[in-house]
Amino acid sequence: MTLVKICGLMQLSDAPAVNQAQPDFAGFIFVPGKRRQISLVQAAQLRHALQPQIKTAGVFVDAPLAEMLIPLQQGIISVIQLHGHESESTVQALQAAGAQVIQVQRRATPTQADFVLYDAAQPGSGKTFDWQQLPQQPPRPFFLAGGLNLTNVKKALTQVQPAGVDISSGVETAGLKDPAKIAAFVQAVRQFDSEVQRYAKN
Repeated sequence: MTLVKICGLMQLSDAPAVNQAQPDFAGFIFVPGKRRQISLVQAAQLRHALQPQIKTAGVFVDAPLAEMLIPLQQGIISVIQLHGHESESTVQALQAAGAQVIQVQRRATPTQADFVLYDAAQPGSGKTFDWQQLPQQPPRPFFLAGGLNLTNVKKALTQVQPAGVDISSGVETAGLKDPAKIAAFVQAVRQFDSEVQRYAKN
């Protein structure tokens, strides 16, 4: 089953739509200066409002290890997504603390992260990642992000076959999460998976 992550939740009012759609992950942005950045207090409120089976991920860029461990240890997140140039020792320290780690793949360097992420140069911009840049054999199971939306996700799943898809601006309208788009996107991925399974059985 393809994993689905809805990233960049900003408001408590986002939670009901996410609960209804049932993605696998919801993401919180902890990167200073980003439009979707939220505080630990806001993230804690969102975590409380989200159903427990939906894992929550914190997105960081070159943050100190101690800073990333705070929401992890408080139970606000269980997944840490690294978008900077974090070292392998940082990845291992986060895993030792109990986190699943998703690391953006900027170059073909070995990593022990649980997943790698292929994204556009400006995450959350809606710009499409060039799928032709994907390596023939990615080093780890990977998430695909960058310009995904309801119109191109099935093509992406067919051509790229990622372990997961990560979307933010593609489920927004006027800069805010759109419940209808969230529901439609998750449904499209689930429907694709069902069709693949049916085809495999025939």
